[in-house]
Amino acid sequence: MMETMMCKMRLMVIAVLLSVSTVVFGQSRQSTWCITPRVGLNSSDVRGLKWYLYEGEEKTITRDTPTRDQATSRKWGFTAGFDVEGLISRRFGLSAGAYFSDEGYRSNENGASSVHLRFISVPVLANYYLLPGFAVKAGVHLSGMIDGQIHYGDHTQGVLNDVKTFGVSIPVGASYDYRNISLDVRYMVGITDFCDDRQINSVGHRWHTNSAWITLGYRFNLFE
Repeated sequence: MMETMMCKMRLMVIAVLLSVSTVVFGQSRQSTWCITPRVGLNSSDVRGLKWYLYEGEEKTITRDTPTRDQATSRKWGFTAGFDVEGLISRRFGLSAGAYFSDEGYRSNENGASSVHLRFISVPVLANYYLLPGFAVKAGVHLSGMIDGQIHYGDHTQGVLNDVKTFGVSIPVGASYDYRNISLDVRYMVGITDFCDDRQINSVGHRWHTNSAWITLGYRFNLFE
């Protein structure tokens, strides 16, 4: 008798928990389509860049100088944009967006300087909701460089003529939504190089960007 009652109580508890979970999940994901404007910070650096020196108008490769991995530090910048997401199921959604980001790096060699690489980016992500409001995400991140400058002392030098302006990264991240507030963290691993100089490329000169984003957004439901 006692065992039967305990079994019934366990079943009731499980049923209540499942009901609560279903209600909470339904309340946290009320809309099939939504748009989320976001604003935040990014921290970026480059990988694979080797030093080269100028001698007159010619570029001389210096193989013995330190790599950019050793001679730079991360730069903080600004990120703003939006995502549009559509839910395929209760737990799975697809999103695409458009963002502006000011990325680059800081140089620790030959005096302090900073490099600003400004991008318009289009992230396309698959979002999987492990818990109500909590999603992990991954996809592809397409970037177009619209401006690039080196700042050292009182001098500024453009770099757009010396680099490729299109890049591809692999983003991974997670987000948490509370009511309509959305906190999002992403890390973009660059997989294409931005160097477009044949002389430098002839000795294996390659570099790509890596960046981490943290943004805060507000979700607007488009369709119920």
